[in-house]
Amino acid sequence: MAIVRSFKAIRPTRDKANLVASRSYLSYSDETLKEKLEHNPYTFLHIINPDYKDKIKLKGIEKFKAVKEKFNKFKEDGFLITEHSKSFYVYQQIHGNHIFEGIIGATAVSDYLNGNIKKHEHTLTAREEMFKSYLDTTGFNAEPVLLCHKENTTITAVIQQYKGTRAEYEFTTTNKVVHKLWLVNNTDDIDTITNAFATIDNLYIADGHHRSASSALLSETSDKENSQYFMSFLIDESQLNIINFNRLVKHTNGLNDSELIAEIGKSFTVTKKGNTIYSPTLTDEIYMYLSGDCIP
Repeated sequence: MAIVRSFKAIRPTRDKANLVASRSYLSYSDETLKEKLEHNPYTFLHIINPDYKDKIKLKGIEKFKAVKEKFNKFKEDGFLITEHSKSFYVYQQIHGNHIFEGIIGATAVSDYLNGNIKKHEHTLTAREEMFKSYLDTTGFNAEPVLLCHKENTTITAVIQQYKGTRAEYEFTTTNKVVHKLWLVNNTDDIDTITNAFATIDNLYIADGHHRSASSALLSETSDKENSQYFMSFLIDESQLNIINFNRLVKHTNGLNDSELIAEIGKSFTVTKKGNTIYSPTLTDEIYMYLSGDCIP
């Protein structure tokens, strides 16, 4: 059974949600990041870049302490509010023709440790320790782990019910993504969602392996109840949109084109397709572009 609980979120006020929201700071160019920090006093980027005006940047624990201080300042200034009661959240993203919707809740670390949450990536110990230190110092999850699960008609029904009501947040970000969020603070609906997840045997990490692993590390040394859970966005697995995973090979160890294809042919069936653009559709199918030609 999956243990997923409601929790008291700290979130933006309705009027500032679109201004606070941000992508990962790593996805911004230096120029764009500077523009947002200088012209939007509400962006969450201020919290994770508290020293952006300083010539000497903070590192390690000192940086994390500064993040926590800026986070608290956002709360003091009323940009962020704490939920009055434990809640779930129905969250929806619309990317062009793709719609992703599910439940934001607190997932038990124990499910990660006992294998009820399935992983498909290895994690780096150094990054696990770094994120653990970050969580321990700042005291908050800023980005949910993306988990998927088998279809559950009860959860789907609750989501559809709330979609028929006014969203707490509804805005579009500059990357043309529409965001909507509904509060689920009715105790009967909370119980319905909690009990529905309890009938699901396994959850699967779609994104957030290091965040999950660092939460598990923190749970071993912290006796705080919140440290036994991590924030997650749980969606029906049918919504997953698996995109191409691409890599650029910068050198061939001295092999020319013919020699490289011959080496690949020792392990794969190689067919030349010309200069048309293709995408893999079958298991273990790989497309490679070499000297302008596509070779699956």
